[in-house]
Amino acid sequence: MQVVPGIEYVDETSPAHIYVLDDGGEITLIDAGLPNEAPKVLAYLERSGRSAQQVKRIVLTHRHGDHAGAVPELVAATGAVVYAHADEAAALVEQPAMPQNVQHLQDGDVLPVFEGLHAIAVPGHTSGHLCFYLPERKVLFTGDAMLNRGGISGPSAQHTPDVSRAHTSLREKIASLEVETLCVAHGDVIAQGAGQRLRAAIAALAV
Repeated sequence: MQVVPGIEYVDETSPAHIYVLDDGGEITLIDAGLPNEAPKVLAYLERSGRSAQQVKRIVLTHRHGDHAGAVPELVAATGAVVYAHADEAAALVEQPAMPQNVQHLQDGDVLPVFEGLHAIAVPGHTSGHLCFYLPERKVLFTGDAMLNRGGISGPSAQHTPDVSRAHTSLREKIASLEVETLCVAHGDVIAQGAGQRLRAAIAALAV
C-alpha cells in the first residue's frame, strides 16, 4: 500500500506495519514483523515487481517480536544488513537464528536512504527504541513510540516499562519536528497534514 511516492507498507501484516522504502530500486525495510510474516513481505515485493535481492537494509525501531520476529528469515532471503540501537541489538542476538552482526545505530545517525534517514532515540517503550525521520520529505516513522488507533497517542502503557521516560522523549525529540506524513506501526497512517495533530497529541501527554 503506497503512503507517499517511494514509501509503502506491506499489505496484510498484523499487528504492526512493515514499511518499504524504495530509493531508486534499493529497498530499505523499517521493521520486519512477526516470525511468520517473512513470506508476506517477500510476496508483496514480488507482487509489486521487485525482488528480494533489492532489499539492502532492515532497520529496526526496537526488539519486540512483532517488529523484529521475521528478521532471520528475511535476512536469509535477501542478504540485507540489519540495523538497530545497541540495546536492542544486544537483546536480539540472544534469540535463536538471529543475525549476530546487527549494526548499531545511535541518536543522530543518518542512513543513506533518500536524502538521509535520521535515527532519533526515544527510550521508554524499550531502552533503545528509535524513531526514523526523513527531514526533506517530512516523514516520521514512530515504531511503538506513538500509535494512531482512533487518535494519535503515546505508546501503550501496558507494554511500556517507563511511560514517563517515553513521554519525555517525545516532548524533547519529536514535538519540534516538521512532520507532514506520520507512519505509525500500529493504527492508521496519516499521509498528509499530520504535524498539528502530532504536536497536539504530544502536548496532551502526562508529565
